[in-house]
Amino acid sequence: QNLQWQTSPGAHPGRQRWLWRTQPLAPNAEHLPSILEQAWQAMRQEVGDYTIGVRDAAYCLWRFTQRPDKQYRLFALRRLWDRQPLGVLVMSQPSYPGEAAQWLDWIGPLRHMEQACLAALRIASQDGAAAMTAWASPAVAQWLEGTQPIILGSVAEIGILTPSDLDPDQASSLN
Repeated sequence: QNLQWQTSPGAHPGRQRWLWRTQPLAPNAEHLPSILEQAWQAMRQEVGDYTIGVRDAAYCLWRFTQRPDKQYRLFALRRLWDRQPLGVLVMSQPSYPGEAAQWLDWIGPLRHMEQACLAALRIASQDGAAAMTAWASPAVAQWLEGTQPIILGSVAEIGILTPSDLDPDQASSLN
C-alpha cells in the first residue's frame, strides 16, 4: 500500500517525542555495520509469522550506501537515556522544499515501528517536506495505524504460483 502522512507541525501530537532521539549515521562510519547487524538481529527475533526480506548489514550497506544514482540517509533511533540504538530508519532526501520525503525502511524491532514512523515524520518536517510517503504491506500498514496514515492505494500485487493437486473439474468449481 502507498501510505502518506502530513508533516505539518502539530499533525502528530502527544507522542512522547522527548523520550526518543534520532542520530544521523554516516554511510562510511566504522560502526555502521555493527549497528545495522544488531538492528537486523532484533528485527528477526520479533517477526514471528511474518515473511520479510533480509536486512542484514551487508544487504543494507549495498542497498542504501552504494548506489551512485540515489542519496539515502540512515538514522539510528534510540531512547533518550539509552546509548544503544534500537533500530535504523532509512529516508530519502527531498530534492526541493515542499516535495514529499520517502521513508524507505525500518530495520529494528516491530514494537518500535510506530515510533520509527514518528521519528521519520519529524525528520521529513525538518527537511521542509510537505508530506512523507512509504510503501507498506497490509500487515505493516496495520502496525502503523496509530500514526494515522492516508492510504493512497495499492502499489503492487504479488501472485505466487504454487503446484496443486486439483484436477480440472475441481478447479472449475472454485470460480
